[in-house]
Amino acid sequence: MALSLFLCIDNHGASRLVGCALTDDESADAHRWILRQTKQATGNCVPAVIMTDADPALDLAIAEEYEESYAMHCIFHIAQNLPRNLETRLGEQYREFVKDFYITRNALIPEIFERKWVQLIEKYNQPEVVRYLQRTLYSSKRAWARAYTATRFTAGIQTTSRIESYNAQIKRFILNSNVSLLELTEALERSINEESKRAKYKYWKTRFPSTSSATLSQTLFPKLDETLCHFLTPTMLKVQRAEIKNCLNYQASAITQEEIIEYQEFESNTTQFIEDDEDTLQISMNYILKNVDIDRIEETWAIRAVTASRFCHFIILLTDRTHICSCLGL
Repeated sequence: MALSLFLCIDNHGASRLVGCALTDDESADAHRWILRQTKQATGNCVPAVIMTDADPALDLAIAEEYEESYAMHCIFHIAQNLPRNLETRLGEQYREFVKDFYITRNALIPEIFERKWVQLIEKYNQPEVVRYLQRTLYSSKRAWARAYTATRFTAGIQTTSRIESYNAQIKRFILNSNVSLLELTEALERSINEESKRAKYKYWKTRFPSTSSATLSQTLFPKLDETLCHFLTPTMLKVQRAEIKNCLNYQASAITQEEIIEYQEFESNTTQFIEDDEDTLQISMNYILKNVDIDRIEETWAIRAVTASRFCHFIILLTDRTHICSCLGL
C-alpha cells in the first residue's frame, strides 16, 4: 500500500496537511485517481505549483489531471541522484561535471540554458551519461532549470523535505509499518489536531500587544512598519523586518530605463543552487522588461552591497505602487 500526502504552506509559513490517499501502488493510474478525487472534493481546485520528487508516474498524472498546475522537481533529489547515476561513469571528471551542471542549471535565460546544455553534452559525451542527462533530466527541464522555474511562486520551497518530515512524524505515531487502517487514520488525525493547535496558538499570540523593544524597522521606518503590522502575520512580518534590517548593508542608486536595458547580466558561476545565493540575480532583467509595460515603470533602482563594486539586484517601481525585484524575495 502507498500513502500519498498533500501539504500546503499557510500564512504563518507552516505545513498543513490538506489531503491524503491510500492506494495499492504508485502507478500513473493510481496517481490519476488520487488527483481526480482531490478535484472532485474541492470543486476542481488545483494548486498553482506542485513540488514532487520527480516520480515519472506522478508527473504524467499531473500533466493530465492538473493541467493548470506547474510541476516542479525537488532540487535535493536531483542533487542526490547525480552521484548515484553518474559518479562511477565519469570517474575523475565527476567533480568538474557537477560544477558545469550547476552553472547550466542556474542560467536565468532559456537561450543561455540551452546553449550551456549543448556544451555540457558535448563535453561529457559518454553514451550512458548522455542517455541519463537527456532522458531523465533534459526531458523535464521545465521542472528544475532556473530559467523556467524562476517566475513561479513557491513560498520559498525548493524541496520535498516537508513531506518527508511529515512522513517521519506519522511513523513516530504508528511506530511500525504493520498497522491497521484504523491506526493509520488515528495517526493522521492526531497530526492534524497538532497542526490546528499550533495554528490557534500562533493566532492567540497575535491578539496580545508585544512588549519587546523596538526593532530597527520600527525605528527607521515607523509608518512602513505600522502598515506591515496591520497586514502581515507575525511570521511574514519577521521576514520583512529582517529584509529591512539587511538594507543597511546595501546601497541604492536611481538609474534610467535605458541604463537598465544596457546592463550586461553576469552569468552565475556558483556551484550550488542559485536560490541559496541572495546576492545573485534570481531572474533575468531582460525577462522582466519584456513582460512589463514600459509605461507602467515609475522608477528603477540598482542595488549593490556596500563592499561590492557592481550591482547585484534591481528594483522596478510601478505606477500602481507595486514593484518587482530581481531578488524575488521582496
